[in-house]
Amino acid sequence: MLGFFGPRYGRSPAVMLSGNLVRKRTDPSLCETEAQMTRLAHALGLDTGAFRSPWVLRSDLSAGIIELEHLPELRTIGQVIREQEDCLELMYRVGGVLAIIHGHLDVPPAFRRPVRLPCHLPRHPAAAIHGDFNTMNVCCDASGAIVVLDWACAKPFGAGSTIGPRYLDLATFLRSLAVHQASLLCAMRHYRDRAMALIEGYHGQWGRSLDLSVLGQFLLAVNSILRRHPASCGDLWQNVPYHLAGIVAHRLFAGIARSWQKGGRQRLHTKAEAA
Repeated sequence: MLGFFGPRYGRSPAVMLSGNLVRKRTDPSLCETEAQMTRLAHALGLDTGAFRSPWVLRSDLSAGIIELEHLPELRTIGQVIREQEDCLELMYRVGGVLAIIHGHLDVPPAFRRPVRLPCHLPRHPAAAIHGDFNTMNVCCDASGAIVVLDWACAKPFGAGSTIGPRYLDLATFLRSLAVHQASLLCAMRHYRDRAMALIEGYHGQWGRSLDLSVLGQFLLAVNSILRRHPASCGDLWQNVPYHLAGIVAHRLFAGIARSWQKGGRQRLHTKAEAA
């Protein structure tokens, strides 16, 4: 068993549950951007019915405090797939939600800030991005609806960034399907099917095919970038297995990237497609 987050996820000193609201502390310079992105996501979720994001009740920009509605009975995607190995339909739905975000989240010009990426990565038209789309920030509620939380771009990609290539969010989630799981060995065993289900869901919603060769490049780059940065929760010793998981998973990602570069994509028929 090699993993990091498991059931300890959510015990962040920056987030506090107070009655029927969640109070989050953040960098005051980034507070307005995160609050605005969360409001936009909440509205898009209501308009499309595809997902949920919490409503922003209040934001104190000078103090760096955002108060959000409390969405009860949430389970992270990481928790769901740990308890339910047969989760391809869920992966398909998550891919569709991400395509909706990229295609329909309209970021106002004042908040359009590009992500920071290595210069060797291919350049692509910018879309609205989440910036930290992973199996901890994507959840399911009691009804099975997908919930997307924490609309603050990960610091390694430039905190406060709101636009960038769609491949960044896809690669971040694909990485988390291995590295953020309680059992890396179990995650690797199911990885290819889950990854392809996510990609098929994205294809189905977007109506176009992703360039899997480019996605493979982003997957390797994102893993290299994030494993050089300590996890956002836990002390030094808790970060060790997280770092090791990134190293071990890199070999898996490299093999997948090579197969994608050769055009070796096998279409995965998920339960959602069969339906």
